[in-house]
Amino acid sequence: MPVADVVLVHGLWMTGAELYLLHRRLAREGFRVHRFRYSTVRASVAENALRLYEFAAGLDATRLHFVGYSLGGIVTLRMLAGHHEKCSGEPSMPACSTITPCIGGMRVKPR
Repeated sequence: MPVADVVLVHGLWMTGAELYLLHRRLAREGFRVHRFRYSTVRASVAENALRLYEFAAGLDATRLHFVGYSLGGIVTLRMLAGHHEKCSGEPSMPACSTITPCIGGMRVKPR
């Protein structure tokens, strides 16, 4: 069975370091883990989604899984929605988001 790759996408005002334990546990289970780091305040969600797509496209992976925390889930969902025609695979890139305000929240307002 081929090794599955997982991309961790941190949340608002975070650096990715807070996902270290999850990174370690996934690696211990046999996943190849990649942390996508981005500026949560200097770039828009759309810009970060494009950067995430470029980051993922540059990985040597046949199948990718995404785990986004908070804003990272929104960035991941935007990336998948905006590049769905390029994100085809067997099956398409699965995503899991935790504590993601997809419908809105105090800090994230839908446009």
